Amino acid sequence: MGIMARLHTHPLFNGHMPIATAADVNVFIDNLCQMYFRQLGLTGENYGTGGAAGTYSPGMSVGAYSSALALQTALLATVDPDVVGALQGGVTNMVKSTNALSIMIAEAGTFLNNLKVHLRSLPPAGVTINSIDDYLTYLNVGAGGPWSALQHPAWYAIYQAFANVLPSTYNLYFPVLQGGSYLGTTYTVGLGELSGSTFTAGFAVDTTKYSGGFPYLNVASVTGSDLVTVTGTSVSYSGGALHITTGSTWTVTISATGTDLLVPGGTQPAPANSLIAAVTNITHGSGISAITCYAEAHPPTSRLAVP
Repeated sequence: MGIMARLHTHPLFNGHMPIATAADVNVFIDNLCQMYFRQLGLTGENYGTGGAAGTYSPGMSVGAYSSALALQTALLATVDPDVVGALQGGVTNMVKSTNALSIMIAEAGTFLNNLKVHLRSLPPAGVTINSIDDYLTYLNVGAGGPWSALQHPAWYAIYQAFANVLPSTYNLYFPVLQGGSYLGTTYTVGLGELSGSTFTAGFAVDTTKYSGGFPYLNVASVTGSDLVTVTGTSVSYSGGALHITTGSTWTVTISATGTDLLVPGGTQPAPANSLIAAVTNITHGSGISAITCYAEAHPPTSRLAVP
């Protein structure tokens, strides 16, 4: 089959060269998020650029940024006002520019702009694409979905810095795995733990910024076999709106240790294709005499690992 014949069979072909697929865009953005963290450096390390602290972006007072701050402090401690006056402007600019996010956008801005232009020029039939976020929306909650292009939480900061607007909540996942961590917070019990008959609530995803993750139950130990019900907050999209629903229930039948996908069920089944953002209770049937398990929000499968 010739190349043009193959292109015409592409699912997003609309009469000319095809648009980047969901898999393409996921790989692009995952690499950008990984690049950002490598530029940033990790908490407790002295290498990497670091950056000014921010509520929704990693902010580390380590690395080159901390050295720039130390230089500014040393200059301001100088008793000679002529020295301060002569050098203060240069030091201030240094502190502002020694920031992982600023450097990241300077390095990747051309690529991101080219990606935006590409997506705008080759929209799927009947769809208007004006931005990268528009295309992700199409892939997550539009005809290209559901949830086929959810992005790492770091995309929040990267996209805001690039486009000067916030990305849509439904284009961002937020993983919460038992024992995992992000931005200095360790999720000791995941979204929630059931140990014996005692439930312990865990971390709750900020649903004003992120959509949570795919619902799973991580079973550390179990005696017996029966249905386990998880109650919590679901995140779904329908009727042109994102729905945050408390009291949603998921279920799974457990007979062995391991990690199992939760599915809508129970007294108030979570909407189809919903993500999970928080857990308020975990219960089990009488066929289970002992259990330790954790509800978790998982990232999309088969994606590049990003811190």
